Amino acid sequence: MSNIIVRQSSEDMHIAGQVANVYAQSNVWEIYHKEITENTRKRQMNDLASYCVYLNAMNIKRTAEELFTDPTAWEGTTYGLLTGYVEWAMQQSYSIGTINVRLATLRKYCILTGPPPDGVGVLDRDTLLLIQTVKGIAGKKARNRDREREVTRVSSKKASPTDITIAQAISIKKVTVPHARGTQSRDAALMGLLVEHALRCGEVADLNIEHINIKAGTMTFYREKTDQVETHELKKHTLMALENYLAEEQRTTGPLFMGNQGKRLSRRAINARVGKLGEMIGVDALSPHDLRHFWTFDAFRNGTPIDQVKSGGGWKSDSMVLRYAKRAGIANAGVKITEEG
Repeated sequence: MSNIIVRQSSEDMHIAGQVANVYAQSNVWEIYHKEITENTRKRQMNDLASYCVYLNAMNIKRTAEELFTDPTAWEGTTYGLLTGYVEWAMQQSYSIGTINVRLATLRKYCILTGPPPDGVGVLDRDTLLLIQTVKGIAGKKARNRDREREVTRVSSKKASPTDITIAQAISIKKVTVPHARGTQSRDAALMGLLVEHALRCGEVADLNIEHINIKAGTMTFYREKTDQVETHELKKHTLMALENYLAEEQRTTGPLFMGNQGKRLSRRAINARVGKLGEMIGVDALSPHDLRHFWTFDAFRNGTPIDQVKSGGGWKSDSMVLRYAKRAGIANAGVKITEEG
């Protein structure tokens, strides 16, 4: 006798499958927002706010909050609107990098509002396929456009980093604003973490005293960008500066850096402080990220292997590190070929 079981009907499986599809489709939006980091959320809100300015200029009223939370706010979006946004952003003198990042955000939300399984079905498949043909600006065209662009205050993001010398990097670790009480040791510690450890502004702002082990000479902290906890051996200046700073603070817990209001020093305040100290050494518009650029080039100049630069700087992929490496050295360094004697 055969052991084959004959199913009387597949209707129950079909119904269950349809219900599961509807549930999965309705949760695409919510699942995506649960997975992104707080930094990504803030960046996307800025990107969407910029897009809303463009839409409002055409009497299309949308807010960043609506586009972020409500899929139906994207109804009617076309590839022509995104193409127009890129041109509009160029006219507003946004940097190429900023335009490309913001376009990537718009494309992502179009996918989320597109057809299943990746979207909730607000935009149809043909509309989404056309939207995905809208590309960012790259290569020679990007370089030419960035050279031509007039730098304005429309975007707070610089088109290129401000380079500093080794002498300036050493100076900024020791400089402080005259007559400002209680800031000298804090500035020295802050600059040490930025110049010698390449911490991102947000990583510095999130540090607590508990993350610093003066006795062991280490710092253990979380990198939100890569979702990893890392331990750094503190460099000589940074260790000494933190030791002096914490001795003055006489605190053992809580935020590492505090502002005048007795609250955690914000990213905005850290940016402003770096800018102020930069002016003290004769460098205008200096930012924490500029110090991260300096650290990377300095590491390469001192012969640090690419994998160690990647680890020390907290990058997840090789691509950004390789861009720094190419700029830092001779393009064909290390390439061996057969040469005549």
